Amino acid sequence: METRGRKSESEREVAQLVHVRDDRPDPPEDLTPEQAEEWRGVVGRMPASWFKREHYGMLSAYCRHVCRAREVERELAATSIEDLEKYEKLARSAERETRSILACGRTLRLTHQSQYDEKKAHRSANQGSSSGGSPWDFKTA
Repeated sequence: METRGRKSESEREVAQLVHVRDDRPDPPEDLTPEQAEEWRGVVGRMPASWFKREHYGMLSAYCRHVCRAREVERELAATSIEDLEKYEKLARSAERETRSILACGRTLRLTHQSQYDEKKAHRSANQGSSSGGSPWDFKTA
């Protein structure tokens, strides 16, 4: 609700100074198109100032691991269990990629656990139960 009357000089100055910057980094040129798309997807989901220059190497590695894991999973799905040696090699490779993705994700603070705030989680749970339902039944508008 806006206040009545004229705005003060300081209120007008503040209104003029507000400028939203979107410093989302572009993907590096050495990424493949699929990896660059993953980069844009991750960067687009986080606040604009989340990634600094020093994070780009780790984010590139994360995108490479995600795309490599997809490739391995496609190959694994196409491999018959009868070819046990190839199947096991691909399964180990998939597990290795998953571990790498998790390590990079934690380092970049992309995982739910790394962003967990106990106080906010408690508030959210209480909001859900105050309406008579369970916290998992609570819907936001």
